Amino acid sequence: MDIRQKLIEAIGREIIGPAPHPAYSAEDGEELILSRIHGTPKSRYGVAMLYPQLTINEGEVDDKTASAVEPLFAEENEELKGSRITDITGSEDDEEPVSLANQFLPSAMGFTLRFKRTPAQNTIILKTSAAAYEREKGFRPVLKVAPENAGQMPVTKANGEVIESEFWKRKSFAIDPVTIDLGTIKKEKIVKDIPLIQADKGDWLKLKIYNRTTPADDSEGFLTLTFVLVNCMKSVTDGSRNDKYILYQTKLRLETENEALIAPYSERVAATNTAEEDQLKLLYRKKRVYAIGHGTAVNWKLRNLGVESVETSAIPVYEMPQVAPAGDVVQSMYDLSTEGNWGQAAGILNDLLSAYEQWINGIEKEKEGLESQYQKAAAASIAKCRECYDRIKRGIETLLAAEENSDLVRCFRWMNSAMPWQ
Repeated sequence: MDIRQKLIEAIGREIIGPAPHPAYSAEDGEELILSRIHGTPKSRYGVAMLYPQLTINEGEVDDKTASAVEPLFAEENEELKGSRITDITGSEDDEEPVSLANQFLPSAMGFTLRFKRTPAQNTIILKTSAAAYEREKGFRPVLKVAPENAGQMPVTKANGEVIESEFWKRKSFAIDPVTIDLGTIKKEKIVKDIPLIQADKGDWLKLKIYNRTTPADDSEGFLTLTFVLVNCMKSVTDGSRNDKYILYQTKLRLETENEALIAPYSERVAATNTAEEDQLKLLYRKKRVYAIGHGTAVNWKLRNLGVESVETSAIPVYEMPQVAPAGDVVQSMYDLSTEGNWGQAAGILNDLLSAYEQWINGIEKEKEGLESQYQKAAAASIAKCRECYDRIKRGIETLLAAEENSDLVRCFRWMNSAMPWQ
């Protein structure tokens, strides 16, 4: 059993949903939410939700809630620079709704990807999932949670009256996948504007695709697109109507059969980068970013040498690999302690010094094959390694030049005796 995966799934059910319980499920298996047990749907869950546009949080106004009533579309008008592009002003129909993803109660979510134009297999498939919770007529009894197969008994008042509660039923939407041939996209800004879910008064959920390709992208054969899911319903003063049109468990997934189609996202290179930022870019140069999320995190699935799918993720997950020694040198604290043989310890210390020098020489050769943007950071890192090597060498030479019964050696060996006890 993968305990880690079980925990991730449990967290997802708790804060994203759905989390149906056998006692509170409809006849068709859909989840029921009772106000006396779970609260309202919007208080039960907290992420992967798209609110009607400009929904105002009913509560104490603070800096965060104030952002929920900002203008619907970005008003900035910045020039295109490098491979990045900001929102461009224009009419409301032309505007990218990315700003809606940054509100306290977001109305949009999505991601931006960079594609490599290829002669064939330019097809992508977009799959969307979402649900809503509808207030049902009547009431349902509040039940005691009983052991499995023991049945459920209603909760009653002192006079025997059954306690009932208003309730909502989950409604999942069947949304058809959208197939797009990237080869047909030219220089139009709005690539697609596709209604996915209809409400009684018009479009409810839309998939909007915007072309954010810069001249630099175009000259290098790349295409940059932003995919956004937008709750098109407008907020009204009737809070119950706003709640009715909240979308839950919203997710967008992009798939392709062409592993070479999705290209690494172009990183921003600034002259103001600090030395630490340059070092991090060097260390993580092989951990490429394939998508940028808007109002959500993004996960991608690698296959062979490329990417086969990208999807929104309300709960970012990363597995930190364990850090273990390379195994080139056997370092035994016992041998270096007062219990070990000091003659053998001298050989171990010299082996450590030799292996470290060889490792530095290896990364110095590797530096020659790095791109120019990493050369400065690589040179600085190697210089620090050389400083460490010189310091270690001086320390070992000092230890080996001292008598075995000297205070210096005894302190060093006592230190190694103490380490295994920690």
